[in-house]
Amino acid sequence: MGFWRVVLGIGVGVGVVRALGSVKNAFATQHVSRRFEFVSMESEKRGRLIKLREVCLKDAKRLFEIIDTERQRLSEYLVWVRKIRTLNDEVEFLQHYQKQRTNETGCQKIQKLIVVIEVDGEIAGTCSLTIETTRRISHIGYWIKSAFEGKGIVSHCTRYLKDFSLNRLCMVGVCVSIEKQNKKSRRVAERCGFSEVGSIEKWISPSCRRGTDFANCKDADLVSYAAFR
Repeated sequence: MGFWRVVLGIGVGVGVVRALGSVKNAFATQHVSRRFEFVSMESEKRGRLIKLREVCLKDAKRLFEIIDTERQRLSEYLVWVRKIRTLNDEVEFLQHYQKQRTNETGCQKIQKLIVVIEVDGEIAGTCSLTIETTRRISHIGYWIKSAFEGKGIVSHCTRYLKDFSLNRLCMVGVCVSIEKQNKKSRRVAERCGFSEVGSIEKWISPSCRRGTDFANCKDADLVSYAAFR
């Protein structure tokens, strides 16, 4: 499953907005005056109890175990996997995330949410929301361990995050950007009501363009999907 910790980047989202022309102006005129808070989800899907909740530091060990066990599969589309080499890397990532969340205000242009997918009490993966507060666009990303693929779980969670973004956070649009070859993730977006709105060839992450993460650089052809209010 493709996603900065999320395979989609802010630069990609901006590209989508530019491609849509007049929609950009509608995004740009909006303003946010608060920090976004996540509202947990708990529901049944095919006899399984699925829960979405914001990630916490105690999740580090289990998340690292999944990442390390499925490193080869996940790294095909998720560049950040290369950075998480040890449990300490995952702990530091979550500590940075929590510090960032604690200090967030509505004045910031970008806010991020990372949520854990639990299936019958077992951590199965994560989803993310990267929120552009000025344009009022959110970007969804997701990954899940192989044992839970093909069971509709990621689609179930993505629909919730799309509705959460549009209806509770009052975003104008929601985007998902996925590598062209990642057909499983593309099918998730399509099943969840996203429409293909454009593509970007040889996309490189902002950290690579700045030269701050050259070792983990990867160019990729991305397909961008969007849904609007």
